Amino acid sequence: MSNIVASDDYIDDSLTFESFNLDQRLIQAINKLGFKNPTLIQSKSIQLSLDEKRDIIAKASTGSGKTAAYCIPIIQSLLSDLNDSVSNSNNSNKFIKSLILVPTKELANQVYEFLNQLTIYCGKYVKILNLSSSNNVSENIQINLLLENPEIQENKSIKFEIFGY
Repeated sequence: MSNIVASDDYIDDSLTFESFNLDQRLIQAINKLGFKNPTLIQSKSIQLSLDEKRDIIAKASTGSGKTAAYCIPIIQSLLSDLNDSVSNSNNSNKFIKSLILVPTKELANQVYEFLNQLTIYCGKYVKILNLSSSNNVSENIQINLLLENPEIQENKSIKFEIFGY
């Protein structure tokens, strides 16, 4: 995902990323990626996600900017939560706040790389982990998670509030 270019057919010239009132670190990363205007899917979903805190189901063509459409609001929300927790002296920022599920390992790697590009200026505060890649999670960590939290296997679900980093 290094050279990300959306077709002009997908671009929404009526908005810029600055119009979403995003954190400046996120704007800086978006600019570094070479994004000028959001795509149509981004302009609709980012604003809805940030303003109304709603879940969104969307369908759009390949190359239309869907990954950025959900990653940008997630990072923005994490940074907003971080700012709120700092001002409230709340230590709840040490737990998993977001989980992205994608259907393939290849897509997981692409999303992970894109998130790393989006968090280049705030990576100290926002940690990204790709659990599909054995390079990022050692087998020992995976085994320890299963041994310490057997409900993962029994329930096929994880209570993420129990995990800190």
